[in-house]
Amino acid sequence: MLSAVGMTSLAYAIKHGAKEGLDVWTVLTAAVAALALTWFVRRCLRRSDPLLDLRLFRNGAFTSGTIAALATSIAMAAMALLLAQWMQLVQGYSPLETGVRLLPMAVGAGICSPLAPVLAARIGARPVLSGGLLVSGAGFAVVYLLPLDYPSVAVALLLIGAGMGALAIASAVIMSGSPAEKAGSAAAIEETSYEVGGTLGVAVLGSLAAALYRSEVPPGTPESLGTALEIAATAQDAALALQAQRAFSDSLVLTSGYGAVLMVVAAALVWWRTPAELDLAAASH
Repeated sequence: MLSAVGMTSLAYAIKHGAKEGLDVWTVLTAAVAALALTWFVRRCLRRSDPLLDLRLFRNGAFTSGTIAALATSIAMAAMALLLAQWMQLVQGYSPLETGVRLLPMAVGAGICSPLAPVLAARIGARPVLSGGLLVSGAGFAVVYLLPLDYPSVAVALLLIGAGMGALAIASAVIMSGSPAEKAGSAAAIEETSYEVGGTLGVAVLGSLAAALYRSEVPPGTPESLGTALEIAATAQDAALALQAQRAFSDSLVLTSGYGAVLMVVAAALVWWRTPAELDLAAASH
């Protein structure tokens, strides 16, 4: 109950604060989140059989694998949400056409996932895991630095997917940093990191994109691009439709820049926390 109340309050505080600013509800829900999550952490650290064994984070390998999973989930959730809308509402692709144009990410992941364990066996887990995050960061940087059109987005998706392939060894890195008797708790924290990352990605980067969008459209314009386009079509206001589409594209570009920074920071943390001598082959035995 503490974790559910804490995470729900945190997500609400981020979303509400991004839209309404630092008002009473933002402060109140943020305080509830801080209280509930602090209480949750203290209980987990004090009990011998905690819901989540947070003491595992004392191990560098475990921490680095979890950071990689969390950072990737944050960035992926936000970009999947924004790119799907951009392709359909700005570029005019159908849902099927959008799905096909998102395939480069799956192609990159499909090619690089089998290669990650092989590379890790040759050069070590640390450069593979950290390097994968940097490759994904390069994908976000492509959207930020190059003109926003589908060819550049396809390249970005391919790089992001290729970087995600490094997560093929993230589970092994996490398990190598936990005792055998704590394997269940380690797996639970890994799975939770993906879910929390998805939530924070939509809450933080999604809210950031929404705030950037609102700053470029006239006051009173709906926050939803789809709704704004419907209103513009009804009023036959081509200028409003064009302005809303341009504002959404700009928010996608800027959010991609923040995503790139996030991946670079995560790569640095993973490099710092992963032991250089970590042997995944030995750990698996």
